[in-house]
Amino acid sequence: MVGATLVFTACAVSVAPPESSDPAPDTQSQAQVPATAEPDQSSSGAPVEAPRADPSEKASPRAGAAARRAAAAKAAAETTAQQDPFAERDGKQKVIYLTFDDGPWTPYTEEILAILREHKAKATFFVVGDMAQHRPDLVKRIHREGHALGNHTQGHPDLTKLTPDEVRAQISAPATSVGKHLGPCMRPPYGAINKEIRAISRDLGYTPVRWNVHVDDWEKPSAAKMVAEMKDATADGLNLLLHDGGGERSNTVAAVREIVPYWVKQGYQLQTLPICRKL
Repeated sequence: MVGATLVFTACAVSVAPPESSDPAPDTQSQAQVPATAEPDQSSSGAPVEAPRADPSEKASPRAGAAARRAAAAKAAAETTAQQDPFAERDGKQKVIYLTFDDGPWTPYTEEILAILREHKAKATFFVVGDMAQHRPDLVKRIHREGHALGNHTQGHPDLTKLTPDEVRAQISAPATSVGKHLGPCMRPPYGAINKEIRAISRDLGYTPVRWNVHVDDWEKPSAAKMVAEMKDATADGLNLLLHDGGGERSNTVAAVREIVPYWVKQGYQLQTLPICRKL
């Protein structure tokens, strides 16, 4: 990436863990089974560290396709029943929420935007403030093409390791570096969050939001592997974590190129996360 000084290596956790005051240890996780994402309910740059393992994860990392589909459907149903801010249901639409972290990042953000435009699909981009400052043109393009922009902090630190004042600075700075199109949602780096961070985020006007499925794309699996896992996890209300930044993402782009038309043919609408839409 031309002009950038940040170095990213990974940016995710296996699932959205239950709220706790302490984050999980920094260990690699192979878990694939979806869990309820972190909206408003309790049920559910800087170098980037390894993904976090969820200590509450009890499912086998190698659970089969049927188990993944069932878990995704259960997560979507539970959050919808609790007036999940992800979902806008009218009983007719099948909706998937495709989300991308760590950008904007050349050339992957541009390539993903081209795919989404081709299929009239929308997504939510959780952008890092430091990266947005390098590519303000891409931030404007994301908004111009009808996608949502979410807050992914200014420098992508583990917020649970910062002081309250530092947390506040990390969450508030993107309002300037990203600009007026930044939506009212915040995805904490690594999914690491506690009650204090949640309170600070809401005080600043951002609802914390995570995901309910990921495909380990920071580990650079093959596009075919990611596509197979995304097909297995397909369900109404799916909130999928992928990355358009944070490192080399050509396999992710290839997987998006295949999975988006598959979902469209299956009758799904790809929409922005409602909680992230700029009012």
